[in-house]
Amino acid sequence: MPGKQDTEATGQVTIKKYSNRRLYDSTNKRYVTLDDIAALIREGNEVKVIDSQTGADISKVILIQVVLESEKNKEDILPVSFLHMLIKYGNK
Repeated sequence: MPGKQDTEATGQVTIKKYSNRRLYDSTNKRYVTLDDIAALIREGNEVKVIDSQTGADISKVILIQVVLESEKNKEDILPVSFLHMLIKYGNK
């Protein structure tokens, strides 16, 4: 669980996603969950997620999963009007 971990000077935490869907925090040397990633971000860290097989930056996909999990847990972090605007103007 996140707490007072060592992070790089910039506050960026690098997470690797493996084919078995596990997420490994290579900065703090431990496996993490989506909730752990949310906590790291709330603590002020920037999170970068890399696909371990392709090396592709998949941060956007994982951060969307974090938001979806928060919404499923009734945390209500995004207003419906914002979601409408995101969909309406997202590809422009």
